[in-house]
Amino acid sequence: MAARASTRWLSLLLAAYLAVLAGVGLLALVLPLSIWASGASFAAAVVGVFACRVLVLLFGLPGSFAVRPILRQMSAAAPSSAPAMAQRTGD
Repeated sequence: MAARASTRWLSLLLAAYLAVLAGVGLLALVLPLSIWASGASFAAAVVGVFACRVLVLLFGLPGSFAVRPILRQMSAAAPSSAPAMAQRTGD
């Protein structure tokens, strides 16, 4: 029992420090292990993490597609910074 408890704390500690590298995919590898160490079955932990990642992706896409035309209008209306940079550098 003591070995299982130390494994739980180690996996939770690693998950907290690897959260900074979530874009690398390390969190997706460590998170199911942390959930499994907490008492869930390994299969349920893997399916849960995968489902969470897919849902976050799918729920974020409609908002980004809705804002896309507004961002294009803003970038087209923005003045170019090239002349101002040329005046500051003397070119």
